Amino acid sequence: MEAVFLPKPLAWAFSTLLVVLPAPSAVSAGPAAETSISGRWKLVLVRPDRQRKFRIVFHQEGTRVSGSFADRRGRESVIEVGSFKDGKLEFQVTREFEGKPRVFKIAAQLKDAGKMEGRISMDGRDVGQLVFTRRTRRAEPAPSVALEELAGTWYAIAATPDGAKKDCQLVLTAKNGQLAGKFRFEGRSADLRDIRLKGDKLQFQFPFRLNDLDTVVRVEAQFHDKGLLKGKWTAFGRDSGEFTARQPVEL
Repeated sequence: MEAVFLPKPLAWAFSTLLVVLPAPSAVSAGPAAETSISGRWKLVLVRPDRQRKFRIVFHQEGTRVSGSFADRRGRESVIEVGSFKDGKLEFQVTREFEGKPRVFKIAAQLKDAGKMEGRISMDGRDVGQLVFTRRTRRAEPAPSVALEELAGTWYAIAATPDGAKKDCQLVLTAKNGQLAGKFRFEGRSADLRDIRLKGDKLQFQFPFRLNDLDTVVRVEAQFHDKGLLKGKWTAFGRDSGEFTARQPVEL
């Protein structure tokens, strides 16, 4: 089938898709081996005139894949339907363009532990080649805070761009040297992903629906005194605000 390359406006629409995932897992050498693609990847859309680069994060549970795309400006979109089986990755993202929903479908094959290649289509038309490269994580400062000090329920306040303050909860657990947790807001809950503790700084993210739009919220906070986290949150690559969380004081 003859390739149909995206016009610049549609290429921009695709460029707003980005994905973020947890740390890379061990991968078998064989391209079709059962493995995990969870982690951070660099994605390149190859076009005749130039290449466009994106960040993507995958979260894999069994054969199910979720995650998010992000462009250089940090604008993100959530993967709706995704799977990885026998070395083959498939997923799709729906985005509005000129008032109409456009369905982007991606299919790629694992070439080795750190590379996948495939194609992208829009509304059933082939529009270009894709190359995925796994990003290796740089050495990070050793945690200066014991994980046990972070475990528990944190009562947080997130300031919105318009100055409002929203109450929320951060629930962290520590097990086998790893942190896990949930973010709770207005009766809704989301699992934390890509949790990192670098020195006295805690970073995490979670998928959430804000203002009727799906996004990925990122939080970076510094551990001050015992029971106090202060930092900021970001979403949609543009919205941000202060984030403060405290543990309840034992009497």
